[in-house]
Amino acid sequence: FISIAEGSLEELKYYCWLSRDLSYLPAELVEQLHQGAEEIGRMLHGLKMHVKQELTHAVQPSLAR
Repeated sequence: FISIAEGSLEELKYYCWLSRDLSYLPAELVEQLHQGAEEIGRMLHGLKMHVKQELTHAVQPSLAR
């Protein structure tokens, strides 16, 4: 699910730039939206790494048996 969210975020960023290029949104707003999307992207990446680490730790003890 996190990978899907990351892909959707990239799609959102694309549509923001497209909206700017087509003059639907002002450049300043698109820049704010892009900065917010970048922050959310970092949060998603952190969540993905945390989940991966938790899953790795959860599997390792059962392999030791």
